[in-house]
Amino acid sequence: MSFLLDFFHAQDIFTIDEAVAFINNPPKATKADFARFRQFISDITAIYPDYSGQGSDSQENIWPEGLNNEFSDDDDTVYVVALRTDLIDANLMSHIGNAAARAQLHILDQQNGLLYRIDRMVVDMNGDETPLQTPLDIQPRLYDIPFVQITKKDILNYAKDSFCQRFASHGFKFSASSPIRFFIARTIGEVKQTVVFFAHKEHKDPGPERYLGGAILRATLSLGCPAVSQIWKNALGNTIVPYLAREEKRGAADRDFSLNTDELFSMPSVLARRFGHYWTAPAWRSLAEIDRWLDLFNTFFADEILPLLDTVARVKDVAPLVLSNQQLDRLQQNNDFLPWELLSRLVMAGTFDRTQKNDWIKALWDRYHRENGYKKNWENTELSSLNIDSAFERFIIYMTSDQFLVDVKHLAHAN
Repeated sequence: MSFLLDFFHAQDIFTIDEAVAFINNPPKATKADFARFRQFISDITAIYPDYSGQGSDSQENIWPEGLNNEFSDDDDTVYVVALRTDLIDANLMSHIGNAAARAQLHILDQQNGLLYRIDRMVVDMNGDETPLQTPLDIQPRLYDIPFVQITKKDILNYAKDSFCQRFASHGFKFSASSPIRFFIARTIGEVKQTVVFFAHKEHKDPGPERYLGGAILRATLSLGCPAVSQIWKNALGNTIVPYLAREEKRGAADRDFSLNTDELFSMPSVLARRFGHYWTAPAWRSLAEIDRWLDLFNTFFADEILPLLDTVARVKDVAPLVLSNQQLDRLQQNNDFLPWELLSRLVMAGTFDRTQKNDWIKALWDRYHRENGYKKNWENTELSSLNIDSAFERFIIYMTSDQFLVDVKHLAHAN
């Protein structure tokens, strides 16, 4: 949707009635009028570019009908401009009003009953006058930047703003970020629900953060259950302290269970499968393509994921999601689970899936020791002195004890 602004130059215009009378019977434009219009266009498009003539479907194009700078002797002295209604804010109108005043142009906003005068006063229908605000500087919009110059950080911030604007009313807020991802989270009852967005490079030029072949954007979920991780923290005691400190520093300490979108449902939809598979994610080569991906993901999240997450408030609500056959298959086939998550899954398996407990123990143990597993990855880190084998063995022995059943009883029976 859009509405119209009338730009014109005239002497002795002080009220809306005087402006309307001038616009209803405008004289022919002069070369001086055309020069004023072109000055305004040059000034305002330096801040808010006009994409309408580039075949762009940009969601940030303020000028849906463009800013025509070709004039003829038949034109009158009123220059009409259409604005996108959903993109208008006070700072935009302040920029437009000040650019018009520099070009010696009044603006009549008939829809809102406002006259922006050359002297930078804004007049309403009652004749009340207020000074035009000084505009705030705005950051360059991503649509102003060639795509090859857009960084991974730019794309992550762009996705973050899109998601947060859509789902802030549902309690989701920006939580944390790293060089390749950011986290949007909310807490319901005993569970912290986090949406994790990743950005990846397909190819790089000598500047390490530039996308040449395209940008890959992906989203996953994680569920944090402090009551679950507290079980293995208490059981392992000081043995695990160096690892806890490392995960706290990395910002990975409150995400016990990672899930792809297709792992949330016994019969995932086409979109759930599409967003659930990283290797099928296409490499976007324009911001318009990323816009379309974000629109589709946000709609999918609202229609399918959010109704499910609204029902996940207790540890026992989490159990069927993280102990599913899809999750066990993923554990046996892929290298996706961090040690923190392995230990939390042992707690869940021992509490809620005792019939398959031994299958989970074997899968988790094998996952840690397999080629290129985390045991090998830790050999040259600050955790190299941590005897994680011993920690796992101790915890598995603890899981077979009566004390374990006592310690986890509250997880299964919490209201």
